[in-house]
Amino acid sequence: MDYNLCADPTASRRVLLAGISTRIIPIDVTLQVWIESRDVRALEASPSPLNRALARAVGHWRPIITAFLAGSGARALDTVAFLHDPLALACAYDESFCTFEDLALEPRIDDGVFRTVEHAAPGPDAPRIRCATAVDAARFVAHWRERLGLPL
Repeated sequence: MDYNLCADPTASRRVLLAGISTRIIPIDVTLQVWIESRDVRALEASPSPLNRALARAVGHWRPIITAFLAGSGARALDTVAFLHDPLALACAYDESFCTFEDLALEPRIDDGVFRTVEHAAPGPDAPRIRCATAVDAARFVAHWRERLGLPL
């Protein structure tokens, strides 16, 4: 969510202030769900062309994720890629993967960077937005593996 909103701050602000029912899954939630090396091996071995294409795509991202984690000081895990978009999509049909709160968030642009500021109560500049605050990571990753026919 964060990358997508920051890609076009002006458009993001307009969308969040448009009065449209909105659900966001912030990066502090999506960083809790990832795939591991065993998942990539299973994707590569799959008879599904989609799964093999996913394995190739993950192969392009793996060095980027590795460098990101090393540079952030995160403890070493077998993290190959994060499941940002799959989690957001899954929450569109099943919110139970995450805990949600309705928050009064003011979308604004500070020095060209998109930000949200939480307010105590909603108002014209701080609409109520449904925001994921936690994820059942093990349950979601199991769901993702099952949907792709991977070993649980």
